[in-house]
Amino acid sequence: AELEEALQTWSCERIGAAILAAVPSCDPRHLEKKCKCDGCQVSPELIAAADGYLEELKARWEEVKDATDRGFVTVDSLKCSMALSCPLPFCERAAPDTSAAFRGDSSEKTATMIGDLACCLLAFERRMTLVFHCRQSEPHEYWRDLSGNRVRLLVNKLEARGVPKGMAQVKVVLGSRHRQVGLAPV
Repeated sequence: AELEEALQTWSCERIGAAILAAVPSCDPRHLEKKCKCDGCQVSPELIAAADGYLEELKARWEEVKDATDRGFVTVDSLKCSMALSCPLPFCERAAPDTSAAFRGDSSEKTATMIGDLACCLLAFERRMTLVFHCRQSEPHEYWRDLSGNRVRLLVNKLEARGVPKGMAQVKVVLGSRHRQVGLAPV
């Protein structure tokens, strides 16, 4: 059960520990196990598949190392989710203008943030829901439209960086104090 649950995460540490706990007696790692009973052992084929997934996952983490080290994108290995750690620098708008654009004075930072997010999406190859949080909510239609346009701008930039269409779905949350953009598994 622990191995199955661990394999639903992106946590190399948790998966590695679960593999070790489940190796059968024919595996050389069996000597390192705490519990050697038959009940916690799984088939060599399942261990081989889990080992393969773990190696693939390690390679994915290596792919995103630079992107996550910069600190703009955080990846939660247990929840298989991502978030931008600071707000995207959108241009300020006032009703009735719902157009979306990034501030020119932050173009390098914006490009890096979007590039890092694209890198993480591409590395983990998982459809995500982009949850766009907007602090304002009234007038509802204005903030909904502005937020929607901003999310479309971000999705277009991600797609321009090679993120496949449909990999990032959109959800707008008005009147929220949370991060501006978070990503959760679909």
